Amino acid sequence: MESSILGKITKILVLLMFTVLLFSFAVWGIGDVFRGKTSDVVAKVGSREITEPQLREVAAMEARRMRETYKNVVLPEQVFKDIEKGVLYEMVNEALISQEIERLGLRVSKEDVINEISTNPIFYNPQGKFDRDRFKKYLGNLGVSEAQFIERVQHGIAARSLMGSFTVYKPESPRQGRLLYGYLGQSRTVDVLTIPADTTSKVDEPSAEALQKFYEEHKNEYKAPETRDITVAYLDNKSIASRLKINDKDLKEVFDKMSDQYQTPERRKLQHIVIAADAKDKAEKAYAALKSGESFEKVAKEYANAEGKQLEYGTATREQLFEEMRDPVFKLKKGEYTPLISTDLGYHIFRVTDIIPPKSKSFDDVKDEIRTNIEVERSGTFLYAMQAEIEDGLAGGQNLEQVAKRMEMPYKKITGMGAGDKPEYADLPKLPNLIELSFKTDEGTQSQLTQTPDGKYTFIINVDKVQGERVRPLEEVKAKLIAQWKQNQRQLQETASAEKAAAAIAKGEDIHAVASKFGGTVKTINDISRIKTTPERTPLPLPMMMQVYSLPKGASTDAQTAPGGGFLIAKVTDVKQPENDKLTEDHFTIMGKLEDMYGKEVMEQFLVYLQDRYPVKVYGDKLGKVRF
Repeated sequence: MESSILGKITKILVLLMFTVLLFSFAVWGIGDVFRGKTSDVVAKVGSREITEPQLREVAAMEARRMRETYKNVVLPEQVFKDIEKGVLYEMVNEALISQEIERLGLRVSKEDVINEISTNPIFYNPQGKFDRDRFKKYLGNLGVSEAQFIERVQHGIAARSLMGSFTVYKPESPRQGRLLYGYLGQSRTVDVLTIPADTTSKVDEPSAEALQKFYEEHKNEYKAPETRDITVAYLDNKSIASRLKINDKDLKEVFDKMSDQYQTPERRKLQHIVIAADAKDKAEKAYAALKSGESFEKVAKEYANAEGKQLEYGTATREQLFEEMRDPVFKLKKGEYTPLISTDLGYHIFRVTDIIPPKSKSFDDVKDEIRTNIEVERSGTFLYAMQAEIEDGLAGGQNLEQVAKRMEMPYKKITGMGAGDKPEYADLPKLPNLIELSFKTDEGTQSQLTQTPDGKYTFIINVDKVQGERVRPLEEVKAKLIAQWKQNQRQLQETASAEKAAAAIAKGEDIHAVASKFGGTVKTINDISRIKTTPERTPLPLPMMMQVYSLPKGASTDAQTAPGGGFLIAKVTDVKQPENDKLTEDHFTIMGKLEDMYGKEVMEQFLVYLQDRYPVKVYGDKLGKVRF
């Protein structure tokens, strides 16, 4: 079990480090993750420093990753607000672990690194074998070199080695499993009385005094939320583009300057044979076999156990290949193969199966693309000038409505806007962030020009008036207040009736007789236990479940509110101890949970120890500046 616990600790460590660290070394490179300007330091960890630009870059990358991962889900804004803290926490832990690895002088062999990468399923092809092309694309997505990635894998293996050196207390699992199972596996049979809610009983109208008293006790429930009156002026992208006045001459000038970017370089369709880095003799024999006239397919099958689609490397430009592969591959004619090419991941032989010549795009092919790029480039300058012109107009005594008219911007006045309203108004395009911006802007002031999330509209608002939160007077809410008072009276009556029923059952009265007297129904639930109970197996709410587990045979619970209304009362009719002589699947489930607890505890204690050795200081005034 000790090795199982260590395995769980290792998983925790990998989850802790791997995600954010891949982002961080993608941005700065190995060894630069914790170096920066001291004036921008967000946290100090021992001798390491984490700077604000580093944190910002990694957090922004993590936000983009989350948006891509959950692109079909609207994530709460709080998720993105918490990213900065989460990323900093992981970067601090990485700094702690890295310094401990350096202090201990832990080293990892190249063979271990190759094995780690080549056996990682993320790089497997559909046939379950390491795929160099997948590996290459993965590194490309991260924006790192093969050497950088290998160095980081070495670090990860060293971290696992460090964690595996712990001596973890090995609990006496069978004994503890039996003790816990005797408690968790104890089962009960209960009769549950359900008394339904009474929604039809007649309740007299409240007196004026009773209604006034009820209003005073509940008036905060009848508050009118803060509202705002605003003026909003906006432009859509087409309007902005038309004001930029981009002509064909502008487009042609850009095309002439950037014509090289509209050339598609030569590409080559490749097959390859890969032989492990520790099998140099085998690789040389494979190459010799090719030179002697054996077919590429036969050599691949015999020396690399690869055939069919496993030989396909794909189509690549010169720049898409690793540096050591470029010259050998692009010197070849169609049908020729390279000599052996050595990398840290093995020996490679490439064959060119097709050569796709370079292509050039004409001006007509790309002028729409160029126009879009110029619009994006110039719109920033245009909007900056537009913001200045709006501010000048407002400073000169005009209001936003007058400025909008002068600048030929559509506008609309909205009154009584609530923070919980939908941003949908007649004669106004959908501006999803309109309400949020309105409630972040002070009364009598204007926002900056702001784009909608989809980038289709740019708008500015002025908050004309703020009506603060207020308590509505009794007369304004009288009808709702009377309905609530009557509902409250019914609930008081139902509670009193249910308490009488519970008292009768507690005194020994038959539960079925009580059910008949109070208009309820009885349902028997068998074999309720802590280890087996799920929401689907019992209708009892959690507070009642806890009470049932504490009761002996013959005892009953008090009356408790049922989900959806009404009341529940449960009586324990039988209590059974579990079979505890032989270890069952339930015992091992409990022991597995114990292992998880031990693993997490050891990891937490280790990080506390590292913080003592390498003091951590976080500069809180530098946080909260990351924007997504």
